[in-house]
Amino acid sequence: MAPLRTPQAARVRLSAVLQQALGAHDQWLFDLQVWQDRAQAARRARTSFNAPKPRVPPPLLIQASTGLGKSYQIAQIAAQRQTPLLFLTATKDLRDAFVAAVGQAGGQAQAYSGRAHAPGQPHHCQRIEDGRSLAAYKCRRERRAESLSRDASSPRS
Repeated sequence: MAPLRTPQAARVRLSAVLQQALGAHDQWLFDLQVWQDRAQAARRARTSFNAPKPRVPPPLLIQASTGLGKSYQIAQIAAQRQTPLLFLTATKDLRDAFVAAVGQAGGQAQAYSGRAHAPGQPHHCQRIEDGRSLAAYKCRRERRAESLSRDASSPRS
C-alpha cells in the first residue's frame, strides 16, 4: 500500500480499514450463528452435519504514525458497538488514555496489567494456562504450601 501524503487522507483510509474489518467480523458472527443453528437442527433431527465451521477473520494490526487518531477512532467504535474489544498498548500511559477515551465516548473499558491480579481473585495465576511459565510455577508452589498448611491444621480422624 502506498504511503499517504496528508494526515486527513490517512485518517480516511484508517476509517475505511476499520469499517472493513468490522464488516468482516460482523459477517463471521452471522455465518457462525447460521452454522450453529444448522448444527443444532441436525442434532435434533439426528442427521449428520458436515459443513465446515466458519473461519475467524484475522486480527487487525494497525501501524500508523503518532497523532493520527488510531486510539480515538477505535475508542469511538468500542463505545458505539458495546462489544468486547481487546486493545493492546506498548505503555501504561497509552492504555490509560485509551480507557479514558472510551469512557468519554460513552463506553466502558477496563485496564488490565498482566502482573496484577483481578479483584476478587486470590491469585493472578488462576488465568495462566501455560504450566511452563515462572508465574504458574510460583502459583503451584503457593497453592501446594496452602494445601499442606490446611492438611496440617485439620484434625485427623
